[in-house]
Amino acid sequence: MAAYGRDLGRPDALKHLLERLLPLPGLKWLRLLYLYPSGLTEDLLAFLAGAGRPFLPYFDIPFQHVHPEILAAMARPKAAGADAVVERVRRYFPEAAIRSTVIVGLPGERANHFQALLDFVRRARLQHLGVFPLQPRGRHPGRDHARPGTPRTSRRAGPRPSWPPSGK
Repeated sequence: MAAYGRDLGRPDALKHLLERLLPLPGLKWLRLLYLYPSGLTEDLLAFLAGAGRPFLPYFDIPFQHVHPEILAAMARPKAAGADAVVERVRRYFPEAAIRSTVIVGLPGERANHFQALLDFVRRARLQHLGVFPLQPRGRHPGRDHARPGTPRTSRRAGPRPSWPPSGK
């Protein structure tokens, strides 16, 4: 969603679209879904912070993973670290609801990669988290490196950690 219009060479297209949508009569609320971390810029967040109602500070950010080696293997866009993105959102919207999805089971994912993901999830205080074992589909850039997660890696992503983390 945050990349709206960039394929047409219009980096501010989402902001312009929102400028037209937000004042629509009868629009009670507007929330943006599937915002890649690289698109949550200071400029966009400052705009949204000034927008007021009907914008709702609910951010669906598909981090997919947090370890740079895994993100590179998945051919995901480079962005600031996940912690920096969450901090940036919370700086503009301290009350923001943040949800995310992560993918586990990429070939080459080691215990330290998985631990980095678990540590991030605990620090980020997400309101919702979806965890999915890798399921290569279609023609995405990481497909050549991907194969379905083994039962072991999929189980590893299962009930651990309990959610919400104890003591939070």
